[in-house]
Amino acid sequence: MKLIYLGNINSPHVYKLAEYFTNKGHELEIYSEFEPKYKFKNIKYHWLINYFNQNIISFIFLTIIRITRRLPLYINIKIRAWIFKAKFMKKIRLNNTDIIHAHFASDYGYFAYHMKLPDIIISIWGSDILVFPEQSRNLKKMLMKELQYAEYIHASSFPVKNKIISDYNIEEEKIINIQYGLEKRIVHQLAAREVKNHLETFNIVNYRAAKQIYDNETFIQAAKLSHEQKLPFKFTLITDGSSFPKYQDLLRRYNISNFDLLHFMPQQELYQIILNYDIFVSCSLSDGLSISLLEAMAAKLYPIVSDIEANRSVISHEVNGMLFQPGNPADLIEKLISLYYSQSQINNAITYNSSWINKEQIMEENLNLIENIYKKYQN
Repeated sequence: MKLIYLGNINSPHVYKLAEYFTNKGHELEIYSEFEPKYKFKNIKYHWLINYFNQNIISFIFLTIIRITRRLPLYINIKIRAWIFKAKFMKKIRLNNTDIIHAHFASDYGYFAYHMKLPDIIISIWGSDILVFPEQSRNLKKMLMKELQYAEYIHASSFPVKNKIISDYNIEEEKIINIQYGLEKRIVHQLAAREVKNHLETFNIVNYRAAKQIYDNETFIQAAKLSHEQKLPFKFTLITDGSSFPKYQDLLRRYNISNFDLLHFMPQQELYQIILNYDIFVSCSLSDGLSISLLEAMAAKLYPIVSDIEANRSVISHEVNGMLFQPGNPADLIEKLISLYYSQSQINNAITYNSSWINKEQIMEENLNLIENIYKKYQN
């Protein structure tokens, strides 16, 4: 089967799915605005901007994108859609492809709609429908047209699916609701972590992208409070993105001794690193069903995450994790202290989460549903 993906090549939502279907023997091409950090064999890549090896064309495109970020978001998306269409329209149209799958509705989904590509599937991951359209009536209208045009819509969580139905008048039969989950081998690899009966120090990790929506500043502020109160907590943030320099400035200003700031690394290296931690924290202000949360649960880390709808659909407070008030570092510290003095609940949560991951979140089983959709349109 010949597949085309439109999406951010460096997003795990794209490259994990791409790697999986390529390994199953499907022919795949990815079209993106930015050059990939890591390339997988047997996948053909196309991008607008050589982000790591600048040339004059890349400089022009990148300058346009940066300038249009100052404009309303729907105008920014329209300008980027015209650039994307001018660069790739002919190449995609000439490609004898079975399926075109666009990832993230508030840009690549619109790019596919703007080019009037046939038989498109659009994946919606969270903020592209739960956050951005709520900021702009025009963007919401764009998204409405795009979702009505798509053949199928892939929702990453029940909150996302419910939003699509309630706000965009899309029939439920058109929506497939599934998070990819984790490969069986990765679940087994992560499950190898040994859990201690009692922890003298909490080693806490957060590995969400350096973007405002993930509110990693709350994590840094919590580390500052922990440092001031001399609590037995050690914090690590593994991240990359536009806010990374801001995080560095905050850490220099606060002079926190209990904090490590690391860049993202290849997936297998990341998996080895998170096995050294006890607690996973995500401060996200909006989300679908987070892959990083699933990985942490598979690795037997105790999850403490923001009290938002997506997390409430997975985490029951003090049953299989904890929920804290979004944007409130003091509440996050309060939850960590409470857990520290009642560690008996950690093993129960780990047992529950491990069972749920193995029952509901195995990629090989979940992606059969997406592959069945692909097969409906196979030439």
